[in-house]
Amino acid sequence: GMVIGIHIKQPDLDFWIDTRGGDVVVREEQPGEEGASLTLTADLFHRLYTGQENAMLAFTKGKIKPRGKVAGIMQLTRTMPSAVKVYKEYLAEKGLQP
Repeated sequence: GMVIGIHIKQPDLDFWIDTRGGDVVVREEQPGEEGASLTLTADLFHRLYTGQENAMLAFTKGKIKPRGKVAGIMQLTRTMPSAVKVYKEYLAEKGLQP
């Protein structure tokens, strides 16, 4: 496992996905050295996590800027379906449209 930094721009927000213990844990504080990171805009993050944009296509078009161990980042794609569901539920709780 490793620590993957997610760096969102416009507006700026950083969080970390920690896979070192076998589980996928999202942290607001950096838990250790990043093995990899992704940088993308908030609009793109929203489109990805509402199912409006394909992550692999966004990578190939250069919309997502990876750094570090890209193979570790690719492991996160298996978590996308459950992450999309959680994000949509969060938006609904806040009264926001997906």
